[in-house]
Amino acid sequence: MKILIAIILMICTSNLEAQMIGDTLFVASNNSLTLREHASSQSKKKSSINHNSMLELCEIYQLDTIELRISNWYKVKTYKGDIGFVFGGYLNRSKIPKEKFSSITYLLNAIIDYELLENIHNYKSNTSGDMEMYNSSVYQNDNITIISNNGYEWGETDIYLKDYSLNEILNLISNFEFEGKNPEYDALKKSANRNIKKFNYIVAHDDPERNVTLEDGHNGQLRIHLK
Repeated sequence: MKILIAIILMICTSNLEAQMIGDTLFVASNNSLTLREHASSQSKKKSSINHNSMLELCEIYQLDTIELRISNWYKVKTYKGDIGFVFGGYLNRSKIPKEKFSSITYLLNAIIDYELLENIHNYKSNTSGDMEMYNSSVYQNDNITIISNNGYEWGETDIYLKDYSLNEILNLISNFEFEGKNPEYDALKKSANRNIKKFNYIVAHDDPERNVTLEDGHNGQLRIHLK
């Protein structure tokens, strides 16, 4: 089974696309994003760019780490024609949805069209009764691979996304709302350690409760593990 999964991932894997000059990006921070005179968080503020505003990428500068995100600084042009620098960790390739999702489960249901996935593998074992039941399935299209394993009263799923980076998922989660708060993003932040390319946290406000792992660059794709 492990060999089969490795082959599947090798076939579907391609590195997350690097941003290119001329790309259109969107402000994904909760509030506004600061446009600065130079590529530094210490640089003088020029203006504020509203949430979900469209930007054109003009030049790419040095890497930086700000609030759990690793990204380059970008020289950008706003829709008003203003030019300045922003930290790329708060930019997504697609607009943040207007719908306020409450958890990663609802987000994934919105961004994944399960009907377009092809079922390329199934395995079922039930040799010693229901207590020993084991099911495994793999679903795939050009941009997504889903590996689902479950048994008696347990289940776990690995989702590999080509079209989302870790920063983009963090930005989406930071826009969640549950009873006026964001318990999922709070739990994610508390789980952070020195390795901010991987997060493991518990979603306690959702039903059922889930253990979530977010991992960047796993076989060239973003990995989301749900257990």
